Amino acid sequence: MTAALSVITLPARLGIRVGRFALELLRGDEARPAPPPVARPEPYMPSPPHVSEGAEPVAASADPEFVEGVGAQLEIAEPWPGYDEMVVAEVVQQLAAAPLEAAAAVRLYEAAHRSRKGVLDAAERRLRGS
Repeated sequence: MTAALSVITLPARLGIRVGRFALELLRGDEARPAPPPVARPEPYMPSPPHVSEGAEPVAASADPEFVEGVGAQLEIAEPWPGYDEMVVAEVVQQLAAAPLEAAAAVRLYEAAHRSRKGVLDAAERRLRGS
């Protein structure tokens, strides 16, 4: 019967021992001082070789011919040969049968150059399909 009693009480005794061990660990952590923080070295960051020591103003190195026209530039060619010589009525007549790409080109070209209202309106109508 002693063996049977030992088997029954063994889990209880183990539980008590584990509990005591856990308490000792917890109490021990409170008594121990926290370890000092680990000093981490600064990462090595070499200076890039392309950075110059002295700054040079852009105007001093820019080509004098292009200083006034700095920025993106877009050149738009006339939609078809002879477009620039056409009057509004001729352009409107051509637009009536022109493909949509030509109407878009007319609108872009006209808006950038002469901005004739009749041509711009005709191009818009053609692009809308009316």
